[in-house]
Amino acid sequence: MIVPNIKQNHYTVHGLQSGTKYIFIVKAINQAGSRSSEPGKLKTNSQPFKLDPKSAHRKLKVSHDNLTVERDESSSKKSHTPERFTSQGSYGVAGNVFIDSGRHYWEVVISGSTW
Repeated sequence: MIVPNIKQNHYTVHGLQSGTKYIFIVKAINQAGSRSSEPGKLKTNSQPFKLDPKSAHRKLKVSHDNLTVERDESSSKKSHTPERFTSQGSYGVAGNVFIDSGRHYWEVVISGSTW
């Protein structure tokens, strides 16, 4: 991919896939000319992640594989565990991975729309 007309000293590449190796080369083009950079290497890593059903708000249903969650207004979960989210205004569920630094993203599907 060649990206023309970059006016800054940084550029964000979208659409990278998890678990994929990428090689990139940077070249500044000006009147004096320049050589290409040494190849840079980048590998995107995925982080296995599961939802904790014990922490889910009573109106949320976590799938058997602990990878997805959906709203469940008919839920009969009455028990309260110390881990369970119980707020009235928002519903939550915790995951099993503690992230304390770096850049991360999630893909979320809500009512058939991807966010």
